[in-house]
Amino acid sequence: LDITDPASVAAAVDEIVNRSGHIDILVNSAAMDPKFDPQHATSNSNAFETYPLGSWQDALNVNLTGPFLVSQAVARQMVKQGRGGKIINIASMLSFQGGIRVPSYTASKSAVMGLTRLMANELAPHRINVNAVAPGYMVTDNTAPLRADTHPLYVNWCEVTITDEATGELLYRNAWATDHPLTESGLHDFVLAARTRWKSENENNNVLKNYGYHLEH
Repeated sequence: LDITDPASVAAAVDEIVNRSGHIDILVNSAAMDPKFDPQHATSNSNAFETYPLGSWQDALNVNLTGPFLVSQAVARQMVKQGRGGKIINIASMLSFQGGIRVPSYTASKSAVMGLTRLMANELAPHRINVNAVAPGYMVTDNTAPLRADTHPLYVNWCEVTITDEATGELLYRNAWATDHPLTESGLHDFVLAARTRWKSENENNNVLKNYGYHLEH
């Protein structure tokens, strides 16, 4: 399947329908950034002012045009079936905070968020539910160089935990990766956000709590 080729997408949809009779769920998870290499994050090859047009176009073709074509073909099938469905796009935390040295990835994932909103509006009358998930960095072999990078642009793992003071039971855990130096002020914001979120989800819990955090550089 080539998600950037309308004919290939149409053939894949036809094959799925022929095999199973219908399509109920689509997850658009394919993505790429051809020039981003965390091991060379300080290289000018990824800087905005010198970023290659070819790399820009390649990433947008896969990350944005691909989900557009696949969603369009699947949505047509779902409308034809008349039984609704679900489409889930994979955006990114960079859809919101921009990032550094990943212009094509950031632009494409930001556009995925906008496309998701439009699709949700237009497809709602057909009972087709459209959402996007915007994950941060996952702990995988792919992101190991990024998480280990000590360059000041990538400091950047903060984990906040909340435990029961009496029992030590873990009540809440959340972690963030960020592409900005984690200053004392920034750390305060992260911890405050975690406390606020936990409190909003546990309004009636009066147990004394310990707040802790650790950083990985």
